[in-house]
Amino acid sequence: MSPPLSLSSLEGLDWPALCEHLARFACFGDNHAPLSTLGVALAMPPADRDEILALTSEMLRCLVSGVSSFDFVDVKIRELQANLRLERLLAPVELLAVRRVLEQSQSARSVLAGSEGAARRRELVNLVRVLESLEPDLRLAHRLAASVDDQGAILDSASPALREARMSVATAERRLVAALEGLLKASSVRDALQDPVWMEREGRYVLPVRTDRKTSVEGTTIGVSQSGATLFIEPLAIAGQRSALESARREEQIELHKVLSELSLLCRQSSGSIQSCCEGLLALDRVRARAIFAQRIGGTCPELHQRKDDTAFDVVGARHPLFVLEGKRCVAHDFSFAAASPSPTPCVLILSGPNAGGKTVTMKLLGLMALMAREGLFVPADRAKIFAFDKIHAAIGDSQSLHDDLSTFSSHLKAVLELTQEADHRTLVLLDEGFVGTDPSVGAALARAVLEQLAERRVCTIITTHFSPLKSIADENPLFLNASMEFEHEALRPTYRLLVGVPGQSYALELAARMGFSQITLERARDLHGREAGRLEKMLAELQVLRTQNEKELATQKTIREQLESDARDLQHELGRLHELRESFVGHYSEKLQKRLNAFRNALEIRERQFVRQRQDVLDSLRREHNSNISQEAQEPSVPTTPRLESAESLGPVPRNSVPRDATKKQPLKDFSDLARVAGKLNTSSKAPSHSASSGHRKWLSGAQWDDGDAEDLLDRNPSFAGDAEALLAEADDVLGRLRDEFEAAGLELAQKVDKILPQKASQPALADPKVQANNPPSFAPGRRVRCKRFKGTGTVLGVPSAKGLVPCEFKGMKTKIPVYELELVEDPGSFFSSGSTSGEPSPKQQARTPSGPQLDVQLPPVAVFPSRTVDLRGREVDVALERLDLFVDKVLREDMPSFVILHGHGTGAVQKAVRKWLAQSNLSCRYRPGTAGEGGDGVTVVVLQD
Repeated sequence: MSPPLSLSSLEGLDWPALCEHLARFACFGDNHAPLSTLGVALAMPPADRDEILALTSEMLRCLVSGVSSFDFVDVKIRELQANLRLERLLAPVELLAVRRVLEQSQSARSVLAGSEGAARRRELVNLVRVLESLEPDLRLAHRLAASVDDQGAILDSASPALREARMSVATAERRLVAALEGLLKASSVRDALQDPVWMEREGRYVLPVRTDRKTSVEGTTIGVSQSGATLFIEPLAIAGQRSALESARREEQIELHKVLSELSLLCRQSSGSIQSCCEGLLALDRVRARAIFAQRIGGTCPELHQRKDDTAFDVVGARHPLFVLEGKRCVAHDFSFAAASPSPTPCVLILSGPNAGGKTVTMKLLGLMALMAREGLFVPADRAKIFAFDKIHAAIGDSQSLHDDLSTFSSHLKAVLELTQEADHRTLVLLDEGFVGTDPSVGAALARAVLEQLAERRVCTIITTHFSPLKSIADENPLFLNASMEFEHEALRPTYRLLVGVPGQSYALELAARMGFSQITLERARDLHGREAGRLEKMLAELQVLRTQNEKELATQKTIREQLESDARDLQHELGRLHELRESFVGHYSEKLQKRLNAFRNALEIRERQFVRQRQDVLDSLRREHNSNISQEAQEPSVPTTPRLESAESLGPVPRNSVPRDATKKQPLKDFSDLARVAGKLNTSSKAPSHSASSGHRKWLSGAQWDDGDAEDLLDRNPSFAGDAEALLAEADDVLGRLRDEFEAAGLELAQKVDKILPQKASQPALADPKVQANNPPSFAPGRRVRCKRFKGTGTVLGVPSAKGLVPCEFKGMKTKIPVYELELVEDPGSFFSSGSTSGEPSPKQQARTPSGPQLDVQLPPVAVFPSRTVDLRGREVDVALERLDLFVDKVLREDMPSFVILHGHGTGAVQKAVRKWLAQSNLSCRYRPGTAGEGGDGVTVVVLQD
């Protein structure tokens, strides 16, 4: 059985030249020979081929991603492996080779280390197996790195003894040089020298002495100059220093030999690790060379198959690899052994066309791609699906032999005979200008017979020809397929484009005209060629023109379709961007509305806390007043006293005749007017004297704002309403619950509901008592200092009391109306409404204070800044910032802080302007200013409250 590939077939396909290019990409010189003779001996097993293709793909991925761990330095690996097997003393250069093998193995394995190692293990499955075979002895690598430098010299750090020996050599050399310098200074010696220098000759230190003065320098003659005028004499005076230097050098050699022996022993002990690293590096280098080769040719991984009835070639964008590597102009080809009908698949290609049109190059390209795919190389194409041929036979060029007495045609017939006897469906046959060199009619007939025989055996065959009879076989036999090389008829030049399915003409007469043949000769040739043949040539030319036009039209349509697809993608992207923009707008405004809702809720929380606090103050005041009234009534024997009750349940049963008739009916407590109505009933049914504390309460109830907590206080005061206590309290709780539920459900309508309810509470008709105005004491005049239990410190009366007994006052910058019975004059201990001790006198500071509103004072001194006294309004909208400021000021007043800082930042300045406008228009008695450079500049506002 013949070998899979003959040497002539490989040379005909330019395979050796391709392998030489491949070998240049290898780093190790030991890989050059295997790569340059790739595929000559045996075909690669399919399993090995698939593994090499996978390894090449993974290595190519590493090279593209910039992994530098596979940039190797050349080492004579095979020679090193042989020296390790001999177990001899290794030279420093060989130790350097061992060091480089171990270091490069460690560098290659570093691809699997680090944070990316786990991901690479999943991606580089085949390459990981090669990398894991590298098992460098790291201890030996570190030892060699400390002992051998990059030039192959033993370092002083190899051993302490070697370092000391080399230091002794250096010391001896310095002493010897010092002795020579001393001789040069002597006048008798200096006059006898050719030049006043010393030199080293044959490892000895000598002086250049003139021949006529040789007796002036005592010593041993080492050599003579070429002219004979100079003698090189080693002075006897430095004999001692020279002996010391030689002794030091012998010690150095002994220590150097010890180091080499130790390192060689370590290498022999780790020979297994070194051998595995050598083989692994060679394998990685071969894969790396294939990957770089694939990069240079723009190759792709071929898809190999072994299906007999499938197409043998299906390639897109195929380019000749040598043209690509050498930078020549290259035309890409699309080719497929596709059938016009569903079956059978063609297996014989008749490739025709003009001379010098590229037929042979195209045939070589297909054969070379089949051979590259079989040897596990990437092929120069955009996509390639190729049958895995076992044998490739290429009959290209002149094969005549004088030794075998064979002519060109005879040698061609011999080669064809061999392949027809052995070829099967796993063989690729390439015939360049087959069956020429004899009578064209006989050659065409013989060629057709052989091709039909190969087609019956399903042998994939490609033949280039000018025989017209062969071009018509494809019309009769579906196993044949025509193809041609395109030729521009007007310009009379080839385009080197492959046209599948169209037979080509030779254009011999056109080429002859282009070469300069006379018109008479060409016309005579046409006449001799015959009208029928001319008609066939004309028909083929017209067919090629139509084919070219169709291809141009298809290319135009393809361009338009690609443009439409690109526009559609752009529109789809723009639509997605608009959707994202819409969602962004919706989210922005939703967030803005949510912030407004949160601001309303915060405002309501502030109002609720103020309401609860005021209610608690009222209840505490009522209880204190009630206790005071009980004490006064106990001192008057004519007025019956009523014990103080803590709750309505402690009253016990009450006679029906002691309660007015209208009070026994349980009426729902709907609003504050109903609560005032209850207060009026209490006033009419009360038996207390008109000047008692309860009378003052009735006056206050007629004009005050009420809630459900005040109703409970009324019931505690008068036992006559014990029967209605539960109903009134339940009704009040129900009203408050419904109000909160409505607020939570209404969302943005919350503020509107509050605005509608709060004015109604203030404008409810009150039960006026004509005694209130009559009993207003004249001492509550504007400007008088007063004290109230609900506020810390003292306040100022701003106006005369109203008909309802409400006195306008100002406490800590807050203006409010307070019932007269809660006030106490600071200056007059005998005030009419005083309810506490009057022993305390106001401080001089309080007496000196005058009521004033907010004032801008840039001369305000610095204040201490604490986190608890700072409100941060940065990044908030104006309405949200003011709500937060209002809440913080309420906290400042409750906790009696002397000062605070508003941190609003710079930004657009909107929050800054709103804050300072709010301060200027507020009722706070304070001074404020922008912050200084150390406090935050104009981004803060410092506020100091007046005492």
